[in-house]
Amino acid sequence: MNRLRMGLLGAGRWGTNYVKLLAEHPAFELTAAFDPDPQALARVEAIAPRAVAPSADAVIGAGVDALVIATPASTHAALSCRALEAGLHVLVEKPLATNVHDARRIARAAGGRVVLVGHVVFHVPVLAHLIDRLELLGTPSVTRHVRISSGARHSTEDTVWALGPHDVALALRMQRGVPSAVRARSSGPAVEAVARFSNGAESRFHFSRAGAGPIRELEVEGDGYRLRADERNGRFEECVDGCTSEIVVGTTTAPLRAQCEHFRSCIAGESEPVEAVADNVANVRVLSAMAQSLANGGGWISIEPENIGQDALRSAPSSEAGWHSLNAAALAASD
Repeated sequence: MNRLRMGLLGAGRWGTNYVKLLAEHPAFELTAAFDPDPQALARVEAIAPRAVAPSADAVIGAGVDALVIATPASTHAALSCRALEAGLHVLVEKPLATNVHDARRIARAAGGRVVLVGHVVFHVPVLAHLIDRLELLGTPSVTRHVRISSGARHSTEDTVWALGPHDVALALRMQRGVPSAVRARSSGPAVEAVARFSNGAESRFHFSRAGAGPIRELEVEGDGYRLRADERNGRFEECVDGCTSEIVVGTTTAPLRAQCEHFRSCIAGESEPVEAVADNVANVRVLSAMAQSLANGGGWISIEPENIGQDALRSAPSSEAGWHSLNAAALAASD
């Protein structure tokens, strides 16, 4: 396969990582990139001056094979649909969308094109190792997720959408299904959430954007085993039938690089996406239910199978910034 011609929308703090990677990786060509923020666009120009484009339309129409969307979450649906309708494969940052209706709109627009969501956690070596171990040990009865980042305080609902997607994705993968009910409650600046599955299993979450982070830990318990992974240092602990061991799982490939290489492999037909689009629709359903539970004082919110096609009860807060006018045009074009 020749070098993949890539477009990029969004060159903020995280998007700049894509700019650097795509500009330097021998399997990719960063063909066109745009951000409405002049400072962000200046960062693109400093790294890949020939890739600077005057608009999102110019990027989508630049003859690229695929598009990375690293814009505010509230713009993901409109921009993803525009790109898919233009025949492009899409790697969109998490979450897929900010409500179930828009998530399903992306799924319908995908057709035979690859849609990959930026759940880089699936390419973190210690977490990939834990998931591999579960293939042998069986579905867990409890998963416990702790994700704390440092920085200014945000609303608890915003915290769910900012920190929740990765861990919800992990929980859905490990529990092999969608929960039947979720609950989320505020605990100071943090959010404590529980997802309950029809087989009695639970996934428990602690999210905070006001702690001494980063802390990213995952603990899993099942029949005769307990596993624990620390994303920060790659430490993996395992206790199976009373026998305990500990290793450090490392790799020479950074998770974001591995994710982009996986995206290219999927486009080439060499592998299947680590998550199907339907998995990410389910992710948005769970996040929406958590946000609704928070808004309603922490009560249980049912997620019924027959409600899959309905709109979300609660959308993520908007943070479009300079993408506002662009997103309005994108929505009009994609509806």
